[in-house]
Amino acid sequence: MAVAKLRPERVVIADPHTLFREALRECFRASRDLTVAGETGTADETVRVVQDCQADILVLDTDMLPSAETTVRRLLTAAPALTVVALSMREDVVFIRLLLTTGSGRSSTRA
Repeated sequence: MAVAKLRPERVVIADPHTLFREALRECFRASRDLTVAGETGTADETVRVVQDCQADILVLDTDMLPSAETTVRRLLTAAPALTVVALSMREDVVFIRLLLTTGSGRSSTRA
């Protein structure tokens, strides 16, 4: 017997491009299992928004952060169950390895 979820998973979108955030928000709107709990366009806001929203999932443009690795480490210390979906224009092997070894995320390059 399947157990029903009590609530949709809360997603925070962290990307400096407003149009991209809006497009992702619209994609998530169609899901019953996900809800956009917050958005941020800057690195400085990302940790605060994730914590304030008690996010389950962070969709993160790693190119916007001065140090994506440091920010993700801070987030995972504060919220170990957080899943990070990292989007990037380039392949950052060190960052991808961090996500995979912590078991916290998935990575995808975008065009």
